[in-house]
Amino acid sequence: MPILSFRQKNKATERRGHPGSEHDAPRDDRTGCYHAEWFNELLAFEKRRCERSRDSLLLMRVDLKAFDNISDRHEIAALVMRVLSHVTRETDIKGWHASGAVLGIMFTHLTKEGKNREAIVQRIINRCSDSLKTSSDLERLSEAAISWRVYPEEFLE
Repeated sequence: MPILSFRQKNKATERRGHPGSEHDAPRDDRTGCYHAEWFNELLAFEKRRCERSRDSLLLMRVDLKAFDNISDRHEIAALVMRVLSHVTRETDIKGWHASGAVLGIMFTHLTKEGKNREAIVQRIINRCSDSLKTSSDLERLSEAAISWRVYPEEFLE
């Protein structure tokens, strides 16, 4: 039996859907983000990887509960993805952290040898914040609550 990397396993699983998921595909058609089942599984995997490798992971959470209508939430989520598209990398993982209510973006593989983790995390936060603040849709985005969390947490102490 061939040994597959996580990314290869993920691609193979994406084609057939997540076991026990209500969704046939791993991504939400309206936003392009992973469904919550997928995103939270990837988050758990990345957190374990960080603990083993002593690397860091930054999680951005965009709480959209202030928007009563689910269609508005998806519209705002798609807007956030468009606004942040030039500051996120291909390796960053975007998905629903809480289905239809909280959007999550995982900034992975943050630490390079000899680099200051705090400075890297702060630079990402500043870039994302600046992009959202300069958006032409700032008024619509202002109702979304944004929070940040670094994993593993002991690395920032």
